[in-house]
Amino acid sequence: MPSPPPTARECRSCGKSYPPEVYVCPICRNILVTPGTRAKTPGWIIGLLVAIIALLAIYAAVLAYQVLVLHRF
Repeated sequence: MPSPPPTARECRSCGKSYPPEVYVCPICRNILVTPGTRAKTPGWIIGLLVAIIALLAIYAAVLAYQVLVLHRF
């Protein structure tokens, strides 16, 4: 079954009609529809990245200790 053709809507600011795919009124430049917001990054991904960065920092500290202390540089 074909979808019905989109109907024109009216701007709340100036009252003129506009097509449904428009985000800003072509007459008064009023913002008509706010685009959807981006999805937030899940907390477990942020936690995983923090853990990886912490492990890399510990590894770098161990390597620095081995080079500077054990090899007496």
